[in-house]
Amino acid sequence: MPDNTNYQIAIAGALAAFTPPAGKVSGWTDRPAGSKPLAGVLGRFTSEVFTPESEAAVFFVTYEQSKRLLAQHTALPPALAHLTACSLAEMVSCVIKTPIEIVKQRAQVQGGRAVAKGKISPAGGGGGNTMEVLKSLRQSGLKGFGSAYLATVGRNLPFTAIQFPIYENLRVKFEHRWGLQSPAASSLAGSIAGSIASIATTPVDVVKTHVMLGRFPADAGILGVTKEVLRSEGVKGLFRGGLLRTLLSAAGAGIYLGCFEYGMNWFRRETKSKMS
Repeated sequence: MPDNTNYQIAIAGALAAFTPPAGKVSGWTDRPAGSKPLAGVLGRFTSEVFTPESEAAVFFVTYEQSKRLLAQHTALPPALAHLTACSLAEMVSCVIKTPIEIVKQRAQVQGGRAVAKGKISPAGGGGGNTMEVLKSLRQSGLKGFGSAYLATVGRNLPFTAIQFPIYENLRVKFEHRWGLQSPAASSLAGSIAGSIASIATTPVDVVKTHVMLGRFPADAGILGVTKEVLRSEGVKGLFRGGLLRTLLSAAGAGIYLGCFEYGMNWFRRETKSKMS
């Protein structure tokens, strides 16, 4: 079948992002003890209405094109090529993800505190709270708005770098050895790869959230925050929310990557039918 165009890849990725995205569940599993679930949901919704779609579109276009270029112009083993392509795609997509990640995390925490103190009703008020966060970020300037980029890459890149080489390897095995149809193979492979990546990166995700929310002194750094978490909560503190995160990642990755592959296949069939 013909290769997908960038437009088709972007559409397939954006449509898949309407499902629970793999590896994007940190805000749910690392919620502070004082926050309320409903306020977190409202903050997440009002800050992320379109971002998952644009982020997914940028990620998959970069990923697919990088894979093609590496296959055509290098002799890298498949696993290394997939690792390089997904790492580059993650770093590019994090440019979009970082500002919204800041808004989401702070809105969840501030919204939860406001509900706990009785300043807003659990039935509403999340949107206004998110707008206050956006206003404060805008006033802080470009430096403040992008200050969490490295922290976001530091969380997302390990997950992606583990997930996608495993996913691509399993997907090929499931298709060729087990005879599974492409979307089904992608869904099963994505679920397994997402689970493995989630378990391995939960400590990184927990530390990243602490950094972004400023729970420790600004000069503490990643290593300093890790030591503080270990000192105050022990090893279990680095895996807080890990089980829920892994379950959500398994389900989300399976649906997300299965839907993406279904969209890619649909575009290929449509293109082939028009050419015949």
